[in-house]
Amino acid sequence: MAQQLIFNKLYQANPRFRQFADSMRGRSPEDAFREQGLDYAQFQNINPNQVRNLLGF
Repeated sequence: MAQQLIFNKLYQANPRFRQFADSMRGRSPEDAFREQGLDYAQFQNINPNQVRNLLGF
């Protein structure tokens, strides 16, 4: 639930995030991260509180 809330807030408020999210639609998380040069395993178990702090929530 928190993930969806964060996603929706970013999607509505940030045009760059919206464009990025739309471009990743239909890809697995692993593929999307790989295409961006990131390791999905590094982010897979991130604490939701860390995300909130990073995004200023």
